[in-house]
Amino acid sequence: MKKFVLLFTGMLMIMSVFAQTNFQELTLEKALEKAKGENKKVFVDCYTSWCGPCKMMAKDIFPLQEVGEFYNTHFISMKVDAEKKENIFIKKYNVNSFPTYLFLDENGELIYRALGHMEAKDFIN
Repeated sequence: MKKFVLLFTGMLMIMSVFAQTNFQELTLEKALEKAKGENKKVFVDCYTSWCGPCKMMAKDIFPLQEVGEFYNTHFISMKVDAEKKENIFIKKYNVNSFPTYLFLDENGELIYRALGHMEAKDFIN
């Protein structure tokens, strides 16, 4: 049992070294509530399954340590598949191209919107 606990602890430590963007499966209401509690903003990645730049961001940018450290520190991050269900983000925030990145305050008000594939340094800026 001790070996299992040590192995598990070691794995968690290694995973934290390789930080990546922590996308949480939350409703907008829960994300805003969590953002208020943690004094953070909300980041929403609006994507589709067929979008090439969306796939590139998911594969090449979101897993980067510097991106993960920045976004995990400052935001509650969410991914929203724009083709699934009735999507409140599409209507409420007028999303009509992909990927669209929404940066919301703790009340759900749009602070900033960005579009398309970006390099890590630009995505952090």
